Amino acid sequence: MHIIYRNFVRLLAAGSFNSHGPVESMSLFKWQRLMEVARFHGVHEYVMQGIIRSQEQGYNGTPSTIIQLAKDEAEKSDHFAQPLLQGDNYHPARNDERRFSNFIYQHRYNKIVYNEIHSIDTSTTTLELLDICISHVNKMYLEGLQLNDIITFGAWLRQLGDKTDFVKIDQWIGSLHIGKALDLLGSHLVALFGFDKEEIPFMKRYDEQVFLTTFEAMKEELMDGCEHLAAEKGRKTVSRVCHSNALPLKYFKYNPTEAASKVMANIARSLSNIDE
Repeated sequence: MHIIYRNFVRLLAAGSFNSHGPVESMSLFKWQRLMEVARFHGVHEYVMQGIIRSQEQGYNGTPSTIIQLAKDEAEKSDHFAQPLLQGDNYHPARNDERRFSNFIYQHRYNKIVYNEIHSIDTSTTTLELLDICISHVNKMYLEGLQLNDIITFGAWLRQLGDKTDFVKIDQWIGSLHIGKALDLLGSHLVALFGFDKEEIPFMKRYDEQVFLTTFEAMKEELMDGCEHLAAEKGRKTVSRVCHSNALPLKYFKYNPTEAASKVMANIARSLSNIDE
């Protein structure tokens, strides 16, 4: 079980960010279980790419049948799409487009955008990264912390990192109280995908337990497989990383005010649907 998890993480990191790490030998049954877990989390293609890259790097712990399967699938699939930056075409959200459920944070966000747009040293790239950060935090509140989202967030950071004013970003993150949630995302990038802490300058606190807590969240899948879990959830790519039940209250400690506002907004939305 532990060896499946270690190989899964290494191959996922190799496939998504071209990191290096040894692949440990294991039985064909365990390899099949690893593939099952990868499909369950919607990261199967990254793992397949990781298998190919690991072999190219000289790690020979993978059975030839699995390597051939990865190569066959790679020939059929397109190259992985990288997140597309808007750059000079980026336009911040309008005032009527809500980024936060809490009106105080929404007001602060609107003010940040207005002031930056009218600044003499306007940085649309920095505003774009702020929107990306907010988008990923909101998705975490609504759907839980998913591997695909962590990978996408890391890809954004690597594309935007050297073009961003991190002094501004740091101030904005503090004003909007999304720092703790971004610390959680950043900790996963460091623990699972080999990011350097210097690549995430706004991360104030690194959670050293992320590797173990993610393993605990995936333990049932690694032991018993994913088919019955997919049936229970009604879809095969449900992510159960970190906090499996993706309700805002699960992330209450990261921003109590916004989490409570999201709960109230969800209740209001549900009641309006009943009325209809």
